[in-house]
Amino acid sequence: ALMVSSSEIDSSLKQLDEEKLKEQIKSQLILEKVLTKDIVIDEEDLENYYKENESLYNIPTTYRAKLIVANSKDEAEDVLKELEEGSDFSVLARERSVDQASASLGGDIGYITKESNVDSAILKALQQLDQHEISKPVRLNDGRYAIVQAVEKMEGKSFEYKEVKDQIKRVLAMEQLPSSITPEMFWREFHVTWFYGE
Repeated sequence: ALMVSSSEIDSSLKQLDEEKLKEQIKSQLILEKVLTKDIVIDEEDLENYYKENESLYNIPTTYRAKLIVANSKDEAEDVLKELEEGSDFSVLARERSVDQASASLGGDIGYITKESNVDSAILKALQQLDQHEISKPVRLNDGRYAIVQAVEKMEGKSFEYKEVKDQIKRVLAMEQLPSSITPEMFWREFHVTWFYGE
């Protein structure tokens, strides 16, 4: 019998999902364009929307981070040595970290950006790490030492007004549509299969 590994199935399902999602987004964009083509939006309103929602269009670099906190530099150096010898970061965090909250989660402190309420030394260390990399011991503001791991790194992106102007126009135009118009009506009228099933 032909053996198919579960990871192969997973990745082909993921691909299928991505294809479906792309189709869905494409359908949605076509729908929005058609429904809003006659609606005129004032340039000033577009610019104001961009200014008011600037944080949507300036996405900071985000790190998924793990942490092991030690009371002294020597203890932190010991932990680093164990990591370099192949010990698992999460296991060591549970065993050795003096930061109770993150220790119980295997050192996980979630997603960190420059806006996060986190010790500046941790953010600085993350900014110098590549994905999966582990820092040297860094001194925290309270005098303790931490070893930081950048589990995942997602590069930030900034969109200029001209890049998102069309998208903003669609958002504002969709808000002006009478609520009696629904996507279902549109698809039925154009004999297009309604994407989400009947």
